[in-house]
Amino acid sequence: MSNSKKVLVVEDEMIIADDLCNMISAKGYDCVGIARSYEEALMSISNKNPDLILLDIMLNSEKSGIDLAKKINETSQIPFIFLTSHSDSKTLEEAIETHPAGYLVKPIDEDDLNTTMALAIKSGEAQPVSTKAQKDPEFIFLKDGQFHFKLNLSDVFWVKSIGNYVQIKTSDPKSKIIRMPLKTIMEVLPSASFMRVHKSYIINLNHLDAIGTSVVKISNGAEIPLGKTYSSELSEHFNLG
Repeated sequence: MSNSKKVLVVEDEMIIADDLCNMISAKGYDCVGIARSYEEALMSISNKNPDLILLDIMLNSEKSGIDLAKKINETSQIPFIFLTSHSDSKTLEEAIETHPAGYLVKPIDEDDLNTTMALAIKSGEAQPVSTKAQKDPEFIFLKDGQFHFKLNLSDVFWVKSIGNYVQIKTSDPKSKIIRMPLKTIMEVLPSASFMRVHKSYIINLNHLDAIGTSVVKISNGAEIPLGKTYSSELSEHFNLG
């Protein structure tokens, strides 16, 4: 598993966001996700604990990137870099007050990106890291219809893909089924505790009891298929050789 620095991209234009992720990965960083709004960004920050955030100043939502920057400053010490195609004085004045680690003007130059990120991460490492930022979250919120429901992560045994839906098996006798691709829920689950073991399954490693050649056993008695593609990563995670 990678030990590279984790970078979250907060950008509502997906073409730009995808290009940024590709550039970030090419420089050896881990692009842990793309958030397209204030709310998505807060969830991703909580779940992924990034080392750096690339943040579009003008998000296409009720709250701007500057609003998000203020929230980041209130709740963490994660450095962030503003992405902007706007240079009006009022916006810049508001941005400066949030003390960003840098600015990048769109279209983003790859060399400028690499230099600015390296400096921002170095400045972030100089700051004391809170215990809260180092710990995995105990719960997350997932959208289901008009509501976001609380999911206690320690209660989750496994997550199964059912087309465009996922089935979440917990200690509750009734499984939760929500409209969300498996790839999306994987992005918001903490990677230290959850791992994909099959094209259709994610398991909670804290409930893993046994690893076989083609199945894994979970503490609730379930046997989950272990795909060949994911078997080596699971073995590497536990140093099974």
